Amino acid sequence: MLKNRIYYQVKPYLPWRFRMGLRRFFARKTLQANKDVWPINRAASEPPEGWPGWPTGKKFALALTHDVEGARGLARLRQLMELEIKLGFRFSFSRIRWITLVC
Repeated sequence: MLKNRIYYQVKPYLPWRFRMGLRRFFARKTLQANKDVWPINRAASEPPEGWPGWPTGKKFALALTHDVEGARGLARLRQLMELEIKLGFRFSFSRIRWITLVC
């Protein structure tokens, strides 16, 4: 958590190429640490005991999340929200620092 907080504080001052290198480095570490369970954790293939299933017999759920950063992302936010509402999706937004949304 502290690493993320520090990263997002200095991110605006880091060159794009350097940031991408950091992301690749940490992605490789994460992949190595999870190589025995990724991409599919076999232990998660069975529903939890007592779980009644998805409502109305649905087979799966889809989670839509958006990590919104900067003025350009914020400028496009309303359009994205309207599109997803029109298509019947529920969604969540993360890292919105300048505005509060109620969806």
